[in-house]
Amino acid sequence: FIQTPYIPVFSRWVERFQRIAEFEAVSAVFANWMHYGFMPTIAAELFKWQSWEPAPAGPEILRRLARREFGPQTADAALQAWNSWSEAIAQYPFSSRMAMGPIQKGPAHPLFVDPSYQPFHHYGRQFKNDLSWTEPWGAELALTQLEKLAAGWQKGIKEWQQVLERSSPQGKEAAERMEGVARALLACIQSTIHIGRFYQARDQFFAEQDPGKKKELLAEMMRVARLELANAESALPVVERDSRVGYANSGSSNNTGVARGGIYSPGSIRKKIEHLQRVINHELPNLAVQ
Repeated sequence: FIQTPYIPVFSRWVERFQRIAEFEAVSAVFANWMHYGFMPTIAAELFKWQSWEPAPAGPEILRRLARREFGPQTADAALQAWNSWSEAIAQYPFSSRMAMGPIQKGPAHPLFVDPSYQPFHHYGRQFKNDLSWTEPWGAELALTQLEKLAAGWQKGIKEWQQVLERSSPQGKEAAERMEGVARALLACIQSTIHIGRFYQARDQFFAEQDPGKKKELLAEMMRVARLELANAESALPVVERDSRVGYANSGSSNNTGVARGGIYSPGSIRKKIEHLQRVINHELPNLAVQ
């Protein structure tokens, strides 16, 4: 999740900083991956407050920040959504391969129909055309966990609507921007699920000999492709509204797949949408007549 300025799991950030503080020998913490210095965030501010002794209580500092950012009536609703996201993230099947997999490109990542195709850009956080990124968990367990993560994340987004309804005129924009960050992350999670399910069905399709089962697998590929088309289309306006979303910076883009200025953009999502339309209207139907 380096493609958003922060991860809104603020209850979990507080818990992390509190646990770090329990180690008496710790005098400093290197934490640039949770905060771009030129993008001030609540995550970074929580880090600041938790460096004080005594540190403020987690729920209270979160309520204070919510009231300041979004308005005096938003504290309870904001804390509820932040707690839901903080609980959901525990379902993420983290591994180094997963972290560098399709979840990075998200709604800009293609669905490759040909399993033998080798993407030109396939290093690090770039395009994947197999299920190796699900290791060490294996595809089914990894995708099941991602589906749990998506369900919990969606719950938090639904709860965030109360923040939007209760926000002050001055806090409305900040509340909308945080919703956008949450929706962008959900789009990446959903894309990863769809890519995994598509590749599962695709690989079975090309290995299957029974015509009836091949037809079922092709129908599943079409179903998933349509879901991912809708996901990419819904992500596009979110990314268009907020230039922070999709941004990432790396001095080694050829190796890690993080070009300076963006890991994905409105332009790359539009290209993905065009790609999916070809997959749905031409590439998958062509498989049916082979």
